[in-house]
Amino acid sequence: TQGLELDPKTLQAIDADGDGRVRAQELLAAVEWTGRMLKDPEVLTAGKDVLQLDSINDADPEGKRLKASAIRILTGLGKKDATSISAAETEDSKKIFADTLYNGDGVIPPESATSPELQAAMADIIKAVGSVEDRSGKQGLNEELLKKFFEEAERFVAWSKKGEDEGIRPIGDATGAALAAVDAVRAKVDDYFLRCRFAAFDARFNAGVEKDASAFAKLADGVLSNATPELDAIPLATPGVGRALPLVDGLNPVWSARVQAFRTAALEPIVGKVDALSEDDWNKVVGTLAAHAAWKAEAHGAIVEGLGIERVTALLNDGTRAGVEAMLAEDMVVKQEADDVFLVD
Repeated sequence: TQGLELDPKTLQAIDADGDGRVRAQELLAAVEWTGRMLKDPEVLTAGKDVLQLDSINDADPEGKRLKASAIRILTGLGKKDATSISAAETEDSKKIFADTLYNGDGVIPPESATSPELQAAMADIIKAVGSVEDRSGKQGLNEELLKKFFEEAERFVAWSKKGEDEGIRPIGDATGAALAAVDAVRAKVDDYFLRCRFAAFDARFNAGVEKDASAFAKLADGVLSNATPELDAIPLATPGVGRALPLVDGLNPVWSARVQAFRTAALEPIVGKVDALSEDDWNKVVGTLAAHAAWKAEAHGAIVEGLGIERVTALLNDGTRAGVEAMLAEDMVVKQEADDVFLVD
């Protein structure tokens, strides 16, 4: 069906099993069908790309559908009084279906919604789960995407309700910000206390991890910023046996802003105001927020989260699903008629 001096679209239409090759039986079947659709197959021998509507055999049930579809195509193109149809008029399905409310492809664009509210709802659903192209070239929703959205929406609402539990919100509305501040420094603080424990294990460890003078001299020769990778990689502070992490003096300057944000958002609400962070206090902070961290990590319909809990709840309860499903059902009613458009081509 490809690479020949014949129209690939025609060959693909004849290729009934879609294997990329036209075989004898498929060609014979195409000849039989074409002949049956015409009152007199001799009209084809003229080699024209225009077919008179009266040439279609409307005595055959399929031919009757074919002629009706040809008339619908012409009407849709603003040529309802035309007596013939051309290949050019049948090949652009997007143009044919551009102004139709339903086209039998199982996809409903928001523009086809029966109310402004439903149109806005469908647009929000598409923001969350994406869309597929319908026969008119517009983006819309099909049954699969609709089902996916509402499954995720129900999961998200249930997860959000679970998050209202006091055990998951140990410091109330500030819990989320506290966990974010902890996560921003977690790896670095864990690294610091691990270095302190290794210092207790072997005094030679600190000497082995200290930056030598030549490395610092190399850094001093360039233009430094908080984004300099070598500075970011330096430990938060000089580790020592049983040493608390200093929160002011002696703290890696590149990490100062993130550590102070942690201090304000998480450390002070849970432990209180301190100038140095002990490993016990660090573990207390992490432990206090552990249930919230576990809740955040749960599968929770994240793809709809961007719409916000109020909007998602509204979409679950305002009849949006029933409205779109009704339109999808209407679309399937005209599936045969729409499919016939391709038979005309």
